[in-house]
Amino acid sequence: MKPNPIAAGLLAVALICPAATATAADLLPSPILSNPSLARTREYWPTQEWRTARPSKAGMDASVLDGLTRKLAANEVLAALIVRRGLVVYERYKAGNGADTLFNIYSCSKSVTSALVGIAIDRGLLKGVDRPMSEFFPDIAKTVDPARKFDLTLRHLLAMSSGLDWPEWGAWNYYFQPMIESPDWVDFVLARPMAADPGSVFNYNTGGSQVLSAVVGRATGMPAAEFTRHELFDRIGISQVEWPADPNGVSTGGYGIRMSARDAARFAYLYLNNGVWDGRQVVSRAWVEESTRQQSEGHPWFGRYGLHWWLRPLADPRAASTFFAMGYGGQYLFVVPALDLVAVFFSWMPGGPSFQPMQWLEEFVIRAAK
Repeated sequence: MKPNPIAAGLLAVALICPAATATAADLLPSPILSNPSLARTREYWPTQEWRTARPSKAGMDASVLDGLTRKLAANEVLAALIVRRGLVVYERYKAGNGADTLFNIYSCSKSVTSALVGIAIDRGLLKGVDRPMSEFFPDIAKTVDPARKFDLTLRHLLAMSSGLDWPEWGAWNYYFQPMIESPDWVDFVLARPMAADPGSVFNYNTGGSQVLSAVVGRATGMPAAEFTRHELFDRIGISQVEWPADPNGVSTGGYGIRMSARDAARFAYLYLNNGVWDGRQVVSRAWVEESTRQQSEGHPWFGRYGLHWWLRPLADPRAASTFFAMGYGGQYLFVVPALDLVAVFFSWMPGGPSFQPMQWLEEFVIRAAK
């Protein structure tokens, strides 16, 4: 089957990695902003508008960034944006795109879904990530292999360690066509047989993200997209978003959100600031810490995995705490806490070239940061 451009997988080799959830000692610490007070002393917040500045004003070497510009011109990069110390210091768009263009962020949508789960927990609408899925979906007892499914929790779905048989990065060719073709996506996911015990292996599963969206909907009494608008997007200045839903009206939890590069930077900036926005704790610091801490082994090419966030220590010690959202074709939201930096890349480079923004982050963006 020809890969669908909505596919969330990014590697041309199917690989399932053992999870690293056995003991707390195995887990990497959360890489959130090392100075918690910094978020509360920002000069301004970009709720209405981002302030822009020359790279040098925010401690960036413009001559190094010139090399990035040449790379962008030679590739199908639709948008690139860098925020340093709260200022937009670099912004480039491919012809035909601009600051108001809405881009498909593909699997970066998963990190938004993670934020929703955290907010629902913060609001007392969910009791935590270790609640069994059977509490939300009692009919799970009637599916294949129900005994192991009773151990399945929200955490397992967020950490991509559900144990469900889900060959998204294998026989399904980096997509989830069987789910798309089913009349009820959530039922399709939960009816899948178990391939491993929950928590024992990492296996990328966009269907699990769809189940999480359904859980948020049931807990809040509204579709995840609407809950997000009230509790997240409106509070940080994101107003123009397109968000599809499945045949039963459940907002897509693992792909499909469309937003501008500047709004994507706002979302990443919220996490850079430990969930604080203009004096308000939009997402709890505890959830930012939990979701950006290693929860499963992840993938050797991409990094370790938190709760719908990727973690990737870079060679430069100043960027050892980098975490990011990643989507098919070269969509990235990078957060580099130690450098007070956010970088956004929206591209159309399916296959191997989609990894290039990870290289550019280290080769140009990190190196330019003084």
